[in-house]
Amino acid sequence: MIGGDNKKHITENSPFSPTSRKGKMCEEVNKMILDVIDNSKLGTIIVWASGFYGFIKDRSILMNVVYRNLSKNKKAQRMLNAKKKHSFTYIPD
Repeated sequence: MIGGDNKKHITENSPFSPTSRKGKMCEEVNKMILDVIDNSKLGTIIVWASGFYGFIKDRSILMNVVYRNLSKNKKAQRMLNAKKKHSFTYIPD
């Protein structure tokens, strides 16, 4: 949802600048939620996160479709555009 030159240091005030179709969809949904918040007394937190991997190896997409297959000498599967950057967050515990 935040791409281009805006991704070096992301804060709550970073502008939306999606570079993908999925990012544009997320931006639309986020703006709809923010409009509801602005027009009501609804207390809300919006959280967006990257993919996770690490100790939660049995619940991680990265571990299940990439590393597990590679460890069995199979091809890695992917559910994203390999030509685009994607971030994963390491969770140690």
